Amino acid sequence: MYAILAQAYQFKAGSCAAEEDDWSKAEFYAKEARMGARVESTVEEQSELTTVPLTKSTTKPHRFALLRFSLYAYGGNDYAPWGRPEQMLVQCPSKELYDLYDEDDIRREVYFKEIDGKVYVTKWQCTNEHDVNDVHILFRFSDLLLIEAEALARQGKDGALDLLNEFKSSKIPGYAGYTGGDVIGEILKERRKEFVYEEQMNWLDMKRTGASVSRKAKDEATDEIKTYTLEGNDYRYTFPLPADYELMYNNVLQNPGWK
Repeated sequence: MYAILAQAYQFKAGSCAAEEDDWSKAEFYAKEARMGARVESTVEEQSELTTVPLTKSTTKPHRFALLRFSLYAYGGNDYAPWGRPEQMLVQCPSKELYDLYDEDDIRREVYFKEIDGKVYVTKWQCTNEHDVNDVHILFRFSDLLLIEAEALARQGKDGALDLLNEFKSSKIPGYAGYTGGDVIGEILKERRKEFVYEEQMNWLDMKRTGASVSRKAKDEATDEIKTYTLEGNDYRYTFPLPADYELMYNNVLQNPGWK
């Protein structure tokens, strides 16, 4: 429950329902939920988090999370960010994303693999024993540590930089410490790197911080490659209310932008 509250107050603090004490509550609950537990700090530990055992399993708590459950399953899935890299059935990260990781970052080795000069996603991958690697990690200690660090920084309290350095040192062997001036920005960058392709974590961070993002994709009608941009204030960051229930029975207005 403390972990759920930490996540809820972190998100609420950047919403239209924000209240003055949201960040202090996020700080408190994140710290209480983690209770000083360390985060994964080796390639083997980082890889184990997203590797499914040969049977269904629930680990509560997991040594690096409060809950992890996994499902051994069959069935090919060529469009999702998993697959056998040697068969090229995986997604490729953007260069901008891949370049965020330090060369020595343990996540770079676990999350990606370079074959013939091209980088593929291997964070969720099939193995010789699995056709589908389906694992869900809830309330990771990495998340709780970074929530506490961000909460401290948002309140102008001491300790945010120490937690950021603790986290980065666990991911980058020999890390000397962050010397930049944007601690909050660096925390958000670490969240993007740590939780990439995972449980919509980055999407929620984008929503609460009002991030603008551009992506290239093929136009279905013309096959032309176009750049699509989602601005930080775009109405599509908010889902439409169901017209056949909420609007009909509760006499509320539709969210702005939706018809």
